[in-house]
Amino acid sequence: MERLLLEAACLPAPVEQHHATIRPLLTEPTLHWGTLLATAIEHKVLCLLADTLTTTGLADDIPRAFRRFLASVLRTSRHKTTIHRAQAAALTDAATRQQLAFAAVKGIALEFQLYGGRGAREFSDLDVLVAPDHADAFRRALRLLGYQPGHYDPTTHRVALDEPTCATYTRLHDDLVTPCTAVDIITDLPQPAAVPPDLVASMLDRRRAQPLPDHPQVDLPVLDPLDHLTVVLLTARRKAHAGRPISLRARADALRLTSANPRTARATRLSADGDVRVLDDLWDLCRAAGRWAPIAGG
Repeated sequence: MERLLLEAACLPAPVEQHHATIRPLLTEPTLHWGTLLATAIEHKVLCLLADTLTTTGLADDIPRAFRRFLASVLRTSRHKTTIHRAQAAALTDAATRQQLAFAAVKGIALEFQLYGGRGAREFSDLDVLVAPDHADAFRRALRLLGYQPGHYDPTTHRVALDEPTCATYTRLHDDLVTPCTAVDIITDLPQPAAVPPDLVASMLDRRRAQPLPDHPQVDLPVLDPLDHLTVVLLTARRKAHAGRPISLRARADALRLTSANPRTARATRLSADGDVRVLDDLWDLCRAAGRWAPIAGG
């Protein structure tokens, strides 16, 4: 029951359809709120659940303690998103001035366009796809913005330093809720099989710009939806091959990328009202016709 409710929240449906689908599940006597919240946390869709119940008005029908908890979770996510947007704006400005080829992927690239910009798409770092020959210059740009190579250590509130060529750079903030922003630098894609060597370069050639909320002077570089879907599916396929579970958040990302763009929907033959579980059969679609990217109209 709890899993079905979360799967319903993942679907890119209108508010009215969400309400009609979720309300019977929400009022089911066998629904266990502790299990629901634990599963949502495990699959990184707690904020999506909170936002869905809020936008549908169903939050008014749930126990007060849970309603207050979910409202607090959503406020926290919005605060974190605001800080990460500011960092994405600064990084975009710096990289653009130096003519560095990169594109934001996953959380920061999807939260506004596909999740409404209300904190529903939780994320803890900025994932960026960078042209391999621009990676060193990109790292230098990060250092000029106050980033250091390494991960955040919550016990010391410092960055546990790594080699300058590492894939994660972190900047500390004087903020209790969001103590840091980490940037994950991606220069190649997961390779469970042979991926064309020029795939990253061709994706970046096709990148586009989209608005970044609160920063009207900045256009955030993002991938074409078909390319972004390929990244999501390849990442999920790598996890599946490693025996790791695929989160509902990853499936929600793929569903939204699929339904939001007609070319993507045709390429994957996935209807907008499809069940989230059909994504179990999508991992190999990125190899359609011998290619790693789904082919529009294929």
